Amino acid sequence: MILRRTRPAMVSDRVLRVLLPALVLLPLWGCERTAPATRRNELVVVGTIGRQHATSTRFGLDQLRAMIRAIDPDVVLCEIPPDRLDTALREFQADGTVREPRVSQFPEYTEVLFPLAAELRFEIVPCAAWDADGDRARRATLDRLADEEPQRFGDARDALDWLATRLESEGLSDDPVGMHTPAYDALVAEALGAYAERLDGDLGPGGWQAGNQAHYALIDSALRSRAARGERCLLLFSAWHKYWLLRELRQRSDIRLRDLDEFWRP
Repeated sequence: MILRRTRPAMVSDRVLRVLLPALVLLPLWGCERTAPATRRNELVVVGTIGRQHATSTRFGLDQLRAMIRAIDPDVVLCEIPPDRLDTALREFQADGTVREPRVSQFPEYTEVLFPLAAELRFEIVPCAAWDADGDRARRATLDRLADEEPQRFGDARDALDWLATRLESEGLSDDPVGMHTPAYDALVAEALGAYAERLDGDLGPGGWQAGNQAHYALIDSALRSRAARGERCLLLFSAWHKYWLLRELRQRSDIRLRDLDEFWRP
């Protein structure tokens, strides 16, 4: 007996010609819709308060440490100048103490960020545009204006004093929840806007707006260099800069901004 190989039922040529383009495009269509959403980096912005972290009972070093652990970032973009980070890290790795003069002023880095980098294995990327020469020039200009134009200089200082008083009276100066709200950012924007209006014309690169633009240029470069990696990024910067940086970051389509309260609550 001869066994005949049964031919499987086949789709007609006409049907195949209709379906084939759709079958080919379907996987591409799915990737086109999902890949950008899944590969976009996430970014969480946390405002810091410098030396006040060492004494605050509400936003102390322990609270900041808990925040970063909860966020569990792949990379931290921080307010450290690029030319200071390597020295500070070498000192910390050698004996646990940071002596580099600029970085040592900030307990959020020396007491929290550097120790957690070893524990959580995240990368630290320096994004502060500060430099010593520029800072000396800025201070010299401020001293000159205080002598030559005391009224204008006083108006600028009054704006900062008003801000400090408002934040204190409303309980926002070291409240880790309140500091990350639009209300906080609106107060800071109002006061720093008045400060910049009075002094930025004389301060040049050391002015408030120019300084933020320089910081953001480094942040932008860091985000572009890491684009589409699907990473969780933390931006750790002084809280008064936060409103300005968020305004720029909200215009980006290459990142997904996430709120702090999605990860951490007191």
